[in-house]
This record gives sequence, structure tokens and C-alpha cells, in this order.
Amino acid sequence: MNKLPLLLLAFSLPVMADDDVPPLIPTGPVEYSNDLGSDPAPPLYTEGEHPFTADSSADAGAPAPLTTTSRSGKGYISLNAFTSHYNVRGMGVEHGLSKWGFSSLDASYTLPNDNLLNWGLQARIAAGADLIWGSPTPLGKDTPLRFQAAIGKEIFPNLLVEVGYTIRRAGFEGFMATEGRGDANHTTQDLFLCATFDDHGKGFFGHALWGFGFQGLTGSYFDIEGGYRFTDVIAAGNIGSDLEVSVGVAPSLGYWGRNVEGIDDVRVRVALQPFSQTGSFGRDAHLYFTPWVQLAWAGSNRNKIRHITGRKTISNAQLTFGFEAGWKF
Repeated sequence: MNKLPLLLLAFSLPVMADDDVPPLIPTGPVEYSNDLGSDPAPPLYTEGEHPFTADSSADAGAPAPLTTTSRSGKGYISLNAFTSHYNVRGMGVEHGLSKWGFSSLDASYTLPNDNLLNWGLQARIAAGADLIWGSPTPLGKDTPLRFQAAIGKEIFPNLLVEVGYTIRRAGFEGFMATEGRGDANHTTQDLFLCATFDDHGKGFFGHALWGFGFQGLTGSYFDIEGGYRFTDVIAAGNIGSDLEVSVGVAPSLGYWGRNVEGIDDVRVRVALQPFSQTGSFGRDAHLYFTPWVQLAWAGSNRNKIRHITGRKTISNAQLTFGFEAGWKF
């Protein structure tokens, strides 16, 4: 057999195989490197951009949703420019005591430290003064003044609980502290516990107040109110208004006098809250103003209070309107 063709075939096979032949295994130590080269592959998406999210620029022309009513802040100054009838927690006082209604100025400030004693407590101080129109009437002779100090904590989101102290001079409380003898210049003091709820997103709001008097007037009083805020009931261009509707009841136990136990009043209140979408007033702006109207019916304590004072003191029913403006900071 001729061996020459076989030898030629054996030497030509590696050349014909070309790149299909595996490389030779190197000998000696192997060195590794983290260098990816000067031109690594680009990332699939940039930082902050989800790879499966559509282009957000498609919604750029959609109008932003309107914000809900909020007056949050460390403090406020509120001016009750005019209220047509003088009332206490909704209980209407007869014109014989306050002839032409009243105006009031109130201020409240929450101290910056909202973690007192490392318990998440906050402290608040407030003061106010009334001007009862009609100087010849008993309640118009003196200027009602009040001061309040409280410590509170947000127990749940939108739910604030406060315990505090209030001192008052004159007004209907001062008049009743003298058992209706006509002297309204009298001081009363009480302690209170109040839970306030206001969910700006869902529109529900309300409060539950319990007070206990220990000077001038002794006994307990309560004020319970709940309501709902309808957003954008009026909207025209840059101006609109929200609508608040609330129902309240004010019981008391011996606060206005001995054996005066029952309901002081039941009331329904409707308020408009104008706003501008530019934020110049209303909603989240610093400035706000609110016209409102309230209908109150006297409860079972009406005749008991009249008996103590010896005169017609509490109205059977009272339709009251007013205008409030304020500045929050």
C-alpha cells in the first residue's frame, strides 16, 4: 500500500479545520482582570427610570388635580368680622343680652418643638377677644377675653388629641357665673379634653370636646360636631369654592347652674370656602375667608337657664350668619 497519500492527508486536516479546532491549553499561572475595556456596553436604562415605564412626557399637558382644603401650619389669626347673633357653642343668646351680634379676634400658635418629653407632644397657646355690639345690653358692657394653653399629640393620622386649660372673662359665661344678676364681668376657669379629626383628602372632619369648670361655673359641658367637605361645588376659571356641611350638639351637666342637665342646642352649619387656583387665597394659601350660615334649636336646658336668670335668655331657634377671615402661618 502506498503510504505517501496517507501522510499528505494527515498533514492537510489541521489546515482545512481552520478555527474549529480548540486552542491549546496554556501553561503557567493565569492572571484575571476587571477591566471591561474602553467601550463597555451601555446600561439598559438610566438611573431613576423604570425600563418598563412609558414615556412620562405623554402626560405633561394634563392639568394637575386641585388640592383639597388645608389650613395646616404652626399658627393662625382669625377675624370673625361679624356674626348676626351672639351664641356659645351654637346656643343662641337673646337680643336682650346682646342686641346686634358680635365680632371676635382669635390667635393660636403651636410651639416649634413637636416632641416634648420625647413623647411626640406639642404645646399650643391661644387668646381671643370679643366685641359684643350694643353697649346698653348686659353683655355689651364688658369686653370678653379668653386665654388657652394646651398640650396635644397626633394619635392617628389626621386625629389630634389635646388636654388644656381655659380662662375667660365676661361674656355669657361671666353673666351666668353671677346667676344672671346682670354682672358679666366675671372670670371662669375650666379644663378640657378635645379630639379633632380632619381628613383633607377624604373630606371628613369633626371634633369631640369635654370641659370641666372649676371656678365661676362648675360642672361639665360638651360639644360634638361632625361634617363633610364637598370639593369644587363652584368652579369657574381660576376661582372656585368648597362647601362644608356639619351637624353639632352641645350637652351640659350642671355647668350653667344647679340641676341644669340636658341639651343646650342642636345645630346645622353650612359654610363656603372660596379659593383661587393660583393659591393667593383659600385652600393651601395663607389667606382664607369663609361666609357661613347656621340654624340652631335650643334643647332641654333652655327653660332651666331662663329660670335661673329670671328672664328670657336663650332663643328657641336662631338663624345666624357670619363672615370669617384669617391668616395662617
